[in-house]
Amino acid sequence: MKETENGGLGGQTIAEAILGPYTPIPDTEMNQLAIAPTVGKPVKPSPVSSIGEAKAKGPRILVVDDNPINQMVLVRYLKKRNYFFSKAENGLVAFNDFKASAIPYDIILMDLQMPVMDGFDSTTAIRKLEFEENRAPVTIIALTGLDAREDREKAIACGINIFLTKPVSLSQVQ
Repeated sequence: MKETENGGLGGQTIAEAILGPYTPIPDTEMNQLAIAPTVGKPVKPSPVSSIGEAKAKGPRILVVDDNPINQMVLVRYLKKRNYFFSKAENGLVAFNDFKASAIPYDIILMDLQMPVMDGFDSTTAIRKLEFEENRAPVTIIALTGLDAREDREKAIACGINIFLTKPVSLSQVQ
Protein backbone atom coordinates (compact mmCIF):
# COMPACT_ATOMS: atom_id res chain seq x y z
CA MET A 1 0.00 0.00 0.00
CA LYS A 2 1.23 3.49 -0.74
CA GLU A 3 0.65 6.60 1.30
CA THR A 4 -1.80 9.02 -0.34
CA GLU A 5 -1.53 12.82 -0.47
CA ASN A 6 -3.81 13.27 2.54
CA GLY A 7 -1.84 10.78 4.63
CA GLY A 8 -4.18 7.84 4.12
CA LEU A 9 -3.03 4.42 3.06
CA GLY A 10 -4.30 2.97 -0.16
CA GLY A 11 -3.41 1.99 -3.67
CA GLN A 12 -5.80 4.48 -5.23
CA THR A 13 -7.67 7.67 -4.50
CA ILE A 14 -11.32 7.84 -3.50
CA ALA A 15 -12.04 9.34 -6.92
CA GLU A 16 -10.44 6.39 -8.70
CA ALA A 17 -12.40 3.96 -6.53
CA ILE A 18 -15.77 5.63 -7.04
CA LEU A 19 -15.43 6.80 -10.61
CA GLY A 20 -13.35 4.00 -12.10
CA PRO A 21 -14.38 4.00 -15.75
CA TYR A 22 -17.10 6.60 -15.14
CA THR A 23 -16.69 10.22 -16.18
CA PRO A 24 -16.88 12.75 -13.33
CA ILE A 25 -19.33 15.63 -13.54
CA PRO A 26 -17.61 18.88 -12.48
CA ASP A 27 -19.48 20.74 -9.78
CA THR A 28 -17.69 23.61 -8.06
CA GLU A 29 -20.49 24.13 -5.52
CA MET A 30 -20.23 20.53 -4.30
CA ASN A 31 -16.43 20.75 -4.16
CA GLN A 32 -16.70 23.44 -1.50
CA LEU A 33 -18.51 21.10 0.92
CA ALA A 34 -16.55 18.96 3.34
CA ILE A 35 -17.35 15.90 5.40
CA ALA A 36 -16.82 16.69 9.08
CA PRO A 37 -15.80 14.29 11.84
CA THR A 38 -18.55 12.93 14.07
CA VAL A 39 -18.94 15.16 17.13
CA GLY A 40 -21.05 14.65 20.24
CA LYS A 41 -23.36 11.77 21.08
CA PRO A 42 -23.95 9.05 18.51
CA VAL A 43 -27.20 9.27 16.59
CA LYS A 44 -29.70 6.53 17.39
CA PRO A 45 -29.42 4.03 14.52
CA SER A 46 -32.50 3.28 12.47
CA PRO A 47 -33.49 -0.39 12.20
CA VAL A 48 -33.20 -0.51 8.40
CA SER A 49 -31.14 1.21 5.74
CA SER A 50 -32.85 3.47 3.24
CA ILE A 51 -32.46 3.14 -0.52
CA GLY A 52 -31.30 6.21 -2.43
CA GLU A 53 -33.46 7.53 -5.23
CA ALA A 54 -30.57 7.89 -7.67
CA LYS A 55 -30.62 5.93 -10.94
CA ALA A 56 -28.04 3.22 -11.57
CA LYS A 57 -25.61 4.90 -13.97
CA GLY A 58 -22.42 4.20 -12.11
CA PRO A 59 -21.19 2.11 -9.23
CA ARG A 60 -23.50 0.87 -6.47
CA ILE A 61 -22.41 2.57 -3.25
CA LEU A 62 -23.24 1.92 0.41
CA VAL A 63 -22.81 5.01 2.62
CA VAL A 64 -22.18 4.05 6.26
CA ASP A 65 -22.06 6.89 8.80
CA ASP A 66 -23.91 7.58 12.05
CA ASN A 67 -23.63 11.35 11.52
CA PRO A 68 -26.68 12.54 9.52
CA ILE A 69 -24.81 15.63 8.26
CA ASN A 70 -22.00 13.52 6.81
CA GLN A 71 -24.56 11.20 5.26
CA MET A 72 -26.45 14.15 3.77
CA VAL A 73 -23.29 15.57 2.16
CA LEU A 74 -22.30 12.23 0.64
CA VAL A 75 -25.86 11.46 -0.50
CA ARG A 76 -26.17 14.87 -2.14
CA TYR A 77 -22.92 14.28 -3.98
CA LEU A 78 -23.99 10.80 -5.14
CA LYS A 79 -27.50 11.93 -6.17
CA LYS A 80 -26.01 14.75 -8.24
CA ARG A 81 -24.09 12.11 -10.19
CA ASN A 82 -27.09 9.76 -10.46
CA TYR A 83 -25.29 6.94 -8.65
CA PHE A 84 -27.27 4.19 -6.96
CA PHE A 85 -26.71 4.21 -3.21
CA SER A 86 -28.03 2.92 0.07
CA LYS A 87 -27.46 4.35 3.54
CA ALA A 88 -26.67 2.66 6.83
CA GLU A 89 -26.41 4.31 10.23
CA ASN A 90 -23.97 1.81 11.76
CA GLY A 91 -21.83 -1.16 10.88
CA LEU A 92 -24.46 -3.78 11.75
CA VAL A 93 -27.06 -2.20 9.47
CA ALA A 94 -24.37 -1.97 6.76
CA PHE A 95 -23.42 -5.64 7.15
CA ASN A 96 -27.05 -6.78 7.01
CA ASP A 97 -27.70 -4.60 3.95
CA PHE A 98 -24.56 -5.94 2.25
CA LYS A 99 -25.50 -9.53 3.09
CA ALA A 100 -29.11 -9.19 1.86
CA SER A 101 -28.39 -7.19 -1.28
CA ALA A 102 -29.31 -9.16 -4.41
CA ILE A 103 -27.03 -6.97 -6.52
CA PRO A 104 -23.57 -6.52 -4.98
CA TYR A 105 -22.19 -3.15 -3.99
CA ASP A 106 -19.10 -1.87 -5.76
CA ILE A 107 -18.01 0.54 -3.01
CA ILE A 108 -18.66 1.02 0.69
CA LEU A 109 -17.90 4.43 2.22
CA MET A 110 -17.37 3.43 5.86
CA ASP A 111 -17.10 5.56 8.97
CA LEU A 112 -15.07 3.75 11.63
CA GLN A 113 -16.51 5.13 14.88
CA MET A 114 -20.20 4.24 15.16
CA PRO A 115 -22.57 2.82 17.77
CA VAL A 116 -23.82 -0.79 17.72
CA MET A 117 -21.05 -2.06 15.37
CA ASP A 118 -18.07 0.05 14.35
CA GLY A 119 -16.50 0.18 10.89
CA PHE A 120 -13.64 -2.15 11.84
CA ASP A 121 -15.98 -4.95 12.96
CA SER A 122 -18.33 -4.37 10.05
CA THR A 123 -15.46 -4.60 7.55
CA THR A 124 -14.20 -7.78 9.20
CA ALA A 125 -17.70 -9.33 8.99
CA ILE A 126 -18.07 -8.27 5.34
CA ARG A 127 -14.68 -9.76 4.41
CA LYS A 128 -15.56 -13.01 6.23
CA LEU A 129 -18.89 -13.22 4.37
CA GLU A 130 -17.16 -12.58 1.03
CA PHE A 131 -14.75 -15.43 1.76
CA GLU A 132 -17.42 -17.86 2.99
CA GLU A 133 -19.75 -17.16 0.05
CA ASN A 134 -16.98 -16.79 -2.55
CA ARG A 135 -18.10 -13.22 -3.36
CA ALA A 136 -15.96 -10.73 -5.25
CA PRO A 137 -14.43 -8.26 -2.77
CA VAL A 138 -16.09 -4.87 -2.49
CA THR A 139 -13.90 -1.75 -2.28
CA ILE A 140 -14.18 -0.35 1.25
CA ILE A 141 -13.11 3.25 1.79
CA ALA A 142 -12.77 4.48 5.37
CA LEU A 143 -13.87 8.09 5.87
CA THR A 144 -12.99 8.71 9.49
CA GLY A 145 -11.97 11.21 12.12
CA LEU A 146 -9.35 8.74 13.40
CA ASP A 147 -5.82 9.69 12.41
CA ALA A 148 -3.46 7.55 14.50
CA ARG A 149 -1.06 5.20 12.73
CA GLU A 150 -2.47 2.31 14.80
CA ASP A 151 -5.98 3.03 13.48
CA ARG A 152 -4.70 3.00 9.90
CA GLU A 153 -2.90 -0.27 10.46
CA LYS A 154 -5.98 -1.80 12.13
CA ALA A 155 -8.17 -0.60 9.22
CA ILE A 156 -5.88 -2.15 6.61
CA ALA A 157 -5.60 -5.37 8.67
CA CYS A 158 -9.39 -5.79 8.82
CA GLY A 159 -9.73 -5.32 5.05
CA ILE A 160 -10.23 -1.62 4.34
CA ASN A 161 -8.81 -0.69 0.95
CA ILE A 162 -8.45 3.09 1.32
CA PHE A 163 -8.12 5.16 4.52
CA LEU A 164 -9.07 8.86 4.37
CA THR A 165 -9.16 11.19 7.36
CA LYS A 166 -12.01 13.69 7.84
CA PRO A 167 -12.57 16.37 6.93
CA VAL A 168 -12.47 15.09 3.35
CA SER A 169 -13.09 17.79 0.77
CA LEU A 170 -15.34 16.51 -1.99
CA SER A 171 -12.84 17.93 -4.47
CA GLN A 172 -10.74 14.87 -3.49
CA VAL A 173 -13.55 12.67 -4.77
CA GLN A 174 -13.48 14.04 -8.32
